[in-house]
Amino acid sequence: MSLKIDSEKVAEILKYINDKDSFILELVLAINQAIEESNIDIIENCLDEWEESAELNSIGGFSDRVQRRYNLLVEAGLINEK
Repeated sequence: MSLKIDSEKVAEILKYINDKDSFILELVLAINQAIEESNIDIIENCLDEWEESAELNSIGGFSDRVQRRYNLLVEAGLINEK
């Protein structure tokens, strides 16, 4: 198995996501699992999922709009933060 990670994709994800620690943790876990199972697709799947979040966050003002709606749902009692 050749382990090669698309560094440009990782850099683009890091540019737009807010929770960089979770991304790095999940990527490391995916790398470890990929090595253990000899399956590079595990890493690609991890990157694809985070790339979708990064794409949404790259839309100007999107994160703020989502946060405002989330806060409204919490205030309305529709989401329990505990």
